[in-house]
Amino acid sequence: MRASAAVSVPPPTPSEVLAELGADEPVFRVSAVRVATSPGDRAARSFAGVAVLTSNRIAIVPGAPGSPTRKPMNLGDLPDVLTDLWALVKPVVVEAFPMIRLLTTERPGKAHLAARSRPGVEIPVHLVRRAFEAHVPTWLGIELALPLPDPRPPFCIYLELVDDREAPRKWRELIEAGRRDARPAPEIERPYALYYLLRDLPKVRVRVRGPDRGTRSGQLVLGPDGLTIGAANPLKLPFESITELTWAPPTSWRRGELHVTTGERDWVLEPTADPRAFQDLAHLLAEVTDVPLRDATGHLRTGRIAAWATAAGTAGAALLYELIHLLG
Repeated sequence: MRASAAVSVPPPTPSEVLAELGADEPVFRVSAVRVATSPGDRAARSFAGVAVLTSNRIAIVPGAPGSPTRKPMNLGDLPDVLTDLWALVKPVVVEAFPMIRLLTTERPGKAHLAARSRPGVEIPVHLVRRAFEAHVPTWLGIELALPLPDPRPPFCIYLELVDDREAPRKWRELIEAGRRDARPAPEIERPYALYYLLRDLPKVRVRVRGPDRGTRSGQLVLGPDGLTIGAANPLKLPFESITELTWAPPTSWRRGELHVTTGERDWVLEPTADPRAFQDLAHLLAEVTDVPLRDATGHLRTGRIAAWATAAGTAGAALLYELIHLLG
């Protein structure tokens, strides 16, 4: 049962991390990395961390011990902890010490949605469309796609593997050899959080109908701990308080709506513009709360239907009557 008020989510314990990985998920590689939207990019949107490649996932822990600095680095420059990790992590078995050291590290806010309540930013290997060596030395490209029926083209996340110039080739070979046989892991799949990992989150103005039957409007913002709507007297819903999410996609005759249930209270959110960005926010909310996004049917656009019926005359009015009773 989820709490109905904001609570602090503790980092995963060592036992939880090891129980999740299990002995059947061998660790192949560990590397200090920089994550960016294009190879060679070390701009403010990128972040540094340590990446662990297993048979099922690429786990990136921002700010972990051994993360690269802004200046170019080689293996001799890394702290002793990364050398210890290389010595302890074997290619065919999960060793407790290095995974605990990496995956229980506190994450900074930059990747808060993708890493929230997880050991790090995780990329399921079975969802990787392809791994490739970028034209810039030491950079590896990971191609991913948003789930169908999203029409947007595939997107890439780039990793700078600073250990040595051969690291991208080694990682690419391991990922390409294992991605088709990797075990599906729906519990770590967050494609929209990965898409917005280094992009600005959508900003959408919404109308809100609450349990008091009142209506308010304002900008919907996803923060580290929950969603906020409006600036003056804002509505704040902590992620931990959300128990149910229902999404009604927009159509020609129906409004797009997101129903958010917190305990026994139900909130209906409707965008005033940009329905795609609003739908992305709905998917993001489902991913970071671990609450399934159930499908539903939105309310009729009565104003649009009435305008069409008026233009169509008597026959349109008769059809409007039938439509309202048919569509409900």
